[in-house]
Amino acid sequence: MTDCQNLATTGTAHIDAASQFLDGLSEINEETGPVLSATGLESDTTVPLI
Repeated sequence: MTDCQNLATTGTAHIDAASQFLDGLSEINEETGPVLSATGLESDTTVPLI
């Protein structure tokens, strides 16, 4: 693989992991909304992709 292909594959994997993480957060938020709101971690919090 070239460096570009490696970067593309890694980037896609990171995006997939981030979307799964955010899906998990939204599921948690349905059950513990008040707790997350109290801590400032609402489900609409945006996470920068670095």
